[in-house]
Amino acid sequence: MKSNSGARSTLKPKKRKKRRKHGSYLQTKKKLDALVSKWIRLEHMGKDGLIECSTCDTKTEYKYMQCGHFMSRRYSNTRYHPFNLAPQCRGCNMFAQGRQWLMGRWLDRRHGKGTAMDMYKLSRSKNRITQADLNAIQHDFEQRIEAINKGD
Repeated sequence: MKSNSGARSTLKPKKRKKRRKHGSYLQTKKKLDALVSKWIRLEHMGKDGLIECSTCDTKTEYKYMQCGHFMSRRYSNTRYHPFNLAPQCRGCNMFAQGRQWLMGRWLDRRHGKGTAMDMYKLSRSKNRITQADLNAIQHDFEQRIEAINKGD
């Protein structure tokens, strides 16, 4: 019998196959990202047609504003949660990494104390977002946009 004196085994570990998500799941996420971005900008647009950045108070036009996420989009549980979203200028969202601390303060002022902590906790939960969940969220945001366009 051969002794195992620190020598490496010649057997290679098996590679795990990555499970790819179905194409319609990814397509739905892409459409939903666009809907959410449109909604957040329309929701915060003033009567003058300008939107104020949640983290630096810059006011600018619709096309120059973005949908910022307090908890990163990689956390699917909070990716489309309305309390996790805020309008941000390109400078804050892209070049200042979202200014998370300032956005957290803004969320607490807008939605109530503790909202940022709630979003943090929710982002870390183990729940999975399914295709059915995405479809329901998409329908909800389509209705929200329609309500804004009607002036409700």
